[in-house]
Amino acid sequence: KQSTINSDQARTIIKDLEQKLQAQVQINAEMQEKLNREGHRATIAEQRLQIVYKYLQQIGINPRDIYNPKSSIDN
Repeated sequence: KQSTINSDQARTIIKDLEQKLQAQVQINAEMQEKLNREGHRATIAEQRLQIVYKYLQQIGINPRDIYNPKSSIDN
């Protein structure tokens, strides 16, 4: 059984699909931008952590001792 769609129905269906596609494209773009920002923040935080880690090592503190409850700092 074949169904036929008249041109007015086709235009309505196509317009609806175009709007849904545009909405999906917009959502995808927003999600990609959010992921990029989150990744960038994580990279900056990681870089800052590395700077602090190196600084502590330079002044003679083992950064791992800070998180160890039985650290050499307490002794």
